[in-house]
Amino acid sequence: MELSTIGELTKTSNNKILEAKVYRKWVAKTLPQMTPYSFCCILLDREGNAIQANMNLKDINYFNPKLQIGTAYRISNFICEPTSNYQQTLENKISLRFGKYTSFDTIPAATFPDHYFEFISYSQLESKLPKADENNKMHYPTLTGNFLLYLAINLNTITSLIFLFCRLHWIYKAMYEETPPLAIRKAPFEDASQEKLRNRYKFKGYITDSSATAPLTFFTPAADKITGHHCFNLVEKYQPTDPTKVPPEVLATEGKTCVFQFH
Repeated sequence: MELSTIGELTKTSNNKILEAKVYRKWVAKTLPQMTPYSFCCILLDREGNAIQANMNLKDINYFNPKLQIGTAYRISNFICEPTSNYQQTLENKISLRFGKYTSFDTIPAATFPDHYFEFISYSQLESKLPKADENNKMHYPTLTGNFLLYLAINLNTITSLIFLFCRLHWIYKAMYEETPPLAIRKAPFEDASQEKLRNRYKFKGYITDSSATAPLTFFTPAADKITGHHCFNLVEKYQPTDPTKVPPEVLATEGKTCVFQFH
């Protein structure tokens, strides 16, 4: 068998050995039924590349204790297969298939990266949304946004908010449909008709740490914690007629050092 990297694998690769670290693992579920159908994990190699490995759901009790997050393995007797575009988590066109004959030998993990990111430009976001074709069949591109963040990021980072900017408004109305898309657990109003008119934060800013600077959009309720003020309190206080004029309580957030935790 030949030692290979993730970047060298193709759908016809066989008798290969891969040294990689388990980055994430989860039970894949169908949408919207949320029926479990597969056990999956994401692996990282020393070059910083990532690949998804899939296992039969019935074998979860066998693989789950074998594959520990943060642990590196020398893996052999696996199958390379084309990546399915259903709930695709990576741009990698190749995925792995693990079975009972796949071997996992523990190796030191110090030389493997701790995190993995795939970024796209704002103009490409629409291409990542699920869409129905002419036969009403849904097509799911690579997961982004909350789905990808949930799978790929779990860290604390201490950053400073450089400045805020508001191209449109710092507040907006919830404007729910008759049936809200998400259940409301806590809210200042119990009446659904009042909840539709509730004011909420929406403003943008830049955060920075020792490595880079990045834009970030703040929404209620996270923005309430950052500013230290509830949006509806500021609206009641200032009765703003121009929502582009940012209250001083929100502007005071500039230069504030915070710990941001991503899930």
